Amino acid sequence: MSQSSSVPDQQQVSVAIAEERSSEGDRCSICGKRNCPADPKLRSKISQMPMPQKSLVGKPKSPRKSKFSQVNVMKGQLFKAVEDGDVVKVQELIQDTGAAVRKNKSRCTLLHTAASHNQADVVMFLLKLISPNITNEEGQTPAHVAAEKGHTQLGGHLFKAVLEGNKKEAERLLAVGADPDSHGGKLVNGVLARELGVTTAGLLASALNMEWAVTMFAKVPSRQFRVRHATAIQGADVYKMDKEARGFVRILNFSCFKDRSDLNLQQLDYDACIMSDVFDKMGYMCKTHSSLTAQQTKEVMKNIRDGDELTDVGCAIFVICGYSVNGRSVLTSDMKCVDIDYMLNAFKDSECPQLKNKPKLFIFNLFNMNEVIETSSSESPKVMRLTDPLNDMACLYSNSIGVNCVPNGKGTSFSWSLCRTLAEHAAEHELCDFYREFLKEYNKSSPSFSPELRYFGFTKKFFFNPM
Repeated sequence: MSQSSSVPDQQQVSVAIAEERSSEGDRCSICGKRNCPADPKLRSKISQMPMPQKSLVGKPKSPRKSKFSQVNVMKGQLFKAVEDGDVVKVQELIQDTGAAVRKNKSRCTLLHTAASHNQADVVMFLLKLISPNITNEEGQTPAHVAAEKGHTQLGGHLFKAVLEGNKKEAERLLAVGADPDSHGGKLVNGVLARELGVTTAGLLASALNMEWAVTMFAKVPSRQFRVRHATAIQGADVYKMDKEARGFVRILNFSCFKDRSDLNLQQLDYDACIMSDVFDKMGYMCKTHSSLTAQQTKEVMKNIRDGDELTDVGCAIFVICGYSVNGRSVLTSDMKCVDIDYMLNAFKDSECPQLKNKPKLFIFNLFNMNEVIETSSSESPKVMRLTDPLNDMACLYSNSIGVNCVPNGKGTSFSWSLCRTLAEHAAEHELCDFYREFLKEYNKSSPSFSPELRYFGFTKKFFFNPM
């Protein structure tokens, strides 16, 4: 073998030395192995490697999306301010959101919300920015949602508009649910209410002979009450109200009188309509009898008592509307009288076994007469005194005996307040608690009068239990 083949040349030596140095550099300084994870030099190299931007910083937010979220937050704050009646905050936030915002699901505007939460001052501000004719998802205007909840605080503003002769303002207020028959608030305290009996915008318009206002208020459509429903409440101390027909209702409406058109009470016809509507929605069988004579009234009462309709109902309710004579009788259309005791006695247990142990409620919306009525019959009404007492019976009178009551515009405040309370509170309140809620509602329009509730052998709790 020659020397040249056995001895490496200088270039080969240089390459070998370089590879060796490289190999030595890959060896762990601790264990001598190559590419050891524990090698401090390897960890140092890894730490010096640049990290992807994505792992160090989160995905940058879109300016458009961020702005959208901020608007949603402000929108929520605005609706909350409207609900709370914070006019200052509403004025501040609406500069950024605009007045055209709506709730996502219901499509209610700010004006809908203000009306439904009874925020009169906010309503007055928003009327400058939002049309009162705009509707929500269900096709309801702000006036509709205000009517459903029975809100009346706008009555004071409407009263002021009539007082100032501001027709345009009155029109705008009616468009968002102002009630011409609701109490005028602080404006009517004192002489107006005490001496003149003027407590509402409707009564003020009549007192001042403002034909434009009277005509405008007469066109206010009948309000539809949305009844809240409930499940049957049971117990040993509760009247059973679980029948398919919750109750039997008869409305006796005495609004017209023979040869005495000056006594006619057209308001009672309106009362009968709204009351019938509410009881129908509650699941009660309701029927109205209008302007019966004394004989017809007794025949109707007898037919009801002796019929089979009362067998399959949970309770019986009688609504009698008209004039009271001497606090003891009801004036009929032929200018005769039917004694109130006659009506009550007709449904005692011994006379009407179908209603035994069932609640019987009589509602008297009667206006006491200022004049002595001479009936066309010389025979005074006779009342049969039965030995057994009244049982399971309650009577609600529009006023205590001896106190006069003035009809309140279109319909009466008594019936209007009663229907509103039935729609809102009949679902959960027992009769006694319901009566308290009714007094609160009635006091808004007629603070001078106080309806009275009397019990006769009413030994259990009674719930209207609308279905």
